[in-house]
Amino acid sequence: HYRFLDEESFIAEAEAGRFLETTVYSGHHFGTESAEIDRIVAGGKIAVIPIDICGALTLKNRYRQRALLVFLRRKRYHVIRDIVTRELSPDDMTCRILSLDDEYRNEELCDVSVDADCAPDAVAQAIFEVL
Repeated sequence: HYRFLDEESFIAEAEAGRFLETTVYSGHHFGTESAEIDRIVAGGKIAVIPIDICGALTLKNRYRQRALLVFLRRKRYHVIRDIVTRELSPDDMTCRILSLDDEYRNEELCDVSVDADCAPDAVAQAIFEVL
């Protein structure tokens, strides 16, 4: 779940070690709370987290075999179409499109890949099949 903090509070919590990983994207701070993931894992449940590759690798390092990195593979055309139809600044669109090659190379760092160009329910089913 999401918890919204002002920048000062976020930085204070990050410095206190409350996050497994943090990142800044488009001027906004994001982080994965250690306590929340530990609670889910301790309860024998599976945490499914949409996260960038740096954060994913941090989680993999901490949880080892209990973490499964799933790459959601989409055709370049579909990704670009989604980028240009969103309400983004021209600079943000350009940066996202230019970073696609790097994003696609991240697939080799993941444990499994799932085709994400189908209906959301089918994507969810494919993810749960590999779990």
